[in-house]
Amino acid sequence: MAGREENQYRQHGYIEGNTVRMQAVPKRREVEQPPRPQEKPKEPSREELAREKARKSAARRNSRRALALDAPYTVFLALATAVCCIFCAAYVHLKAGITTQLSEIASLETQISELKEENAAAQKLLQTSMTLEEIRTRASELGMVYPSADQVYYYTVENSDFMTTY
Repeated sequence: MAGREENQYRQHGYIEGNTVRMQAVPKRREVEQPPRPQEKPKEPSREELAREKARKSAARRNSRRALALDAPYTVFLALATAVCCIFCAAYVHLKAGITTQLSEIASLETQISELKEENAAAQKLLQTSMTLEEIRTRASELGMVYPSADQVYYYTVENSDFMTTY
């Protein structure tokens, strides 16, 4: 597939970056390299071998030292892990407490709304249970009468804030 696309671009132009230029693609010239004579691999000297061996052993020693878990580092990691666990446990405990309180608040709000509905229903029942005419009739059955003219007192209020009656 790549060869086919390459031939297509050679015929029509070539793509450079994100633009298509309609120019002929220059053909590559392949220059033949003269064969090189085979050289013998050079044997490293004793000094080079010793330096290489010392470098590898130093690298091994450094990697062992870097990977070693000594006592202070282990104690530090254990303490850091314990502190993180304590913080996580405290967070979960606080979050659970908040969730519990929110559910209690929701249930109390539900109870309040139910009591308000019951109260409104009871008031409506009281208002519709007896009319004024029924109250007048029942009061006269119990012996209540309208007040006579001498039993009615009218007050005049000089100061409109309050009034004391005796």
